[in-house]
Amino acid sequence: MTTDLGGLTTRTIALLASGWIAAACACDGGGSADDSGPDADGGTDTDTDSDTDSDTDSDSDTDTEWEFGDPVPCESEPLPGELCVPGGNYLMGCVPGDTECEENELPLVMVTHSPFLMDEKEATIEDVIPWLNAIKDDPDVIQWPTGLTMMIGTEEVRLWGQLWAWGLVDDGEYVSPVIQNGDGDYVFDESAEVDCPSQGGVQTAAGGFSWLGAKIFCEHKGMRLPTEAQWEAAARGQTFNEFPCGSDLPECWYGVYDCCTEGSDCYATYGELCHCCAPFESSVTDSCISPLGFLNMYGNASEWTADYISVDHSDCIGGCVDPQPAEEPPYEGAGHVYKGGDMRGPSQSWLRISIRWDSGESLGNEWTGVRCVRPDEPVSPPDAGTDSGAADGGL
Repeated sequence: MTTDLGGLTTRTIALLASGWIAAACACDGGGSADDSGPDADGGTDTDTDSDTDSDTDSDSDTDTEWEFGDPVPCESEPLPGELCVPGGNYLMGCVPGDTECEENELPLVMVTHSPFLMDEKEATIEDVIPWLNAIKDDPDVIQWPTGLTMMIGTEEVRLWGQLWAWGLVDDGEYVSPVIQNGDGDYVFDESAEVDCPSQGGVQTAAGGFSWLGAKIFCEHKGMRLPTEAQWEAAARGQTFNEFPCGSDLPECWYGVYDCCTEGSDCYATYGELCHCCAPFESSVTDSCISPLGFLNMYGNASEWTADYISVDHSDCIGGCVDPQPAEEPPYEGAGHVYKGGDMRGPSQSWLRISIRWDSGESLGNEWTGVRCVRPDEPVSPPDAGTDSGAADGGL
């Protein structure tokens, strides 16, 4: 490694540029950081009747087509910060009435889940800091002033880090809401000149996860990444919702942190976008609760799932029971799926439950976050190590 740039080497920046360094505008209306997300201007299949094989002419026909049955409650008591997703039948894919379906969101299928527990909200910076400090001294982990990377074979792969492009200062150092203090511990930097993360405090939703980092973070909690089907079940419940709270979103749907107030740098840069990123105690946190009570499954930070992207949902035609993620990508270049849109907007289409973002190399970006799941069974003690099968790939 050569040439230090504010704690990052030129080699590391080159390796991680596609997923770590944000675009100059967090709400600029572009695609995903690797330009591999759905194209809102084309490729949209509006013929949901034929592709989902469901008669959407009437509610009664739809109800007859898809039988949810009675949910099975969790036997385990949710831990603080968790909610139960009851066992039962849930839809996965683009629902009837959604006119912005992409081909890989089709066909609409029924998935049967065993009961499971899931984090009520996305991981916050407050959640990330103790995890960083717990694993930073692992022999395979490399510490940077604003996050961690990990050696996988001969490659250095980011686990977590936030480099906010609009927070660059004159001397070339990157500004982040998380820094190392003089003792080498990661702490929240309340003085960081970064509008959204610093104003939101430690309760801000933590983007900055790579897929591998999100996987290790969940395993450290004694949990795991949700499958894409589990994520959609938690977001939609046993409904036909297009968004977590129905067919329409609240007026301010980018996220849930009112940092774009008139006179702020954020306002001057982005205009009246209402909410760029969010502490969860905000009064608008409950503006789009899922039917099962989950918060912020739209906007804010997008959320990693365990699954690789696939061409479509045809594997579940006729129904699936507790589908598990594939061990290998289904085709060359397929990355892992993240869901729920993020604070960049600009289209509500990005926030639909069924939309599927392809992460490419799974490095993630400023806006990729995570919430974790666990089976409905006794709790296992957390594992503070990083021996999590990282070498099995996905990056």
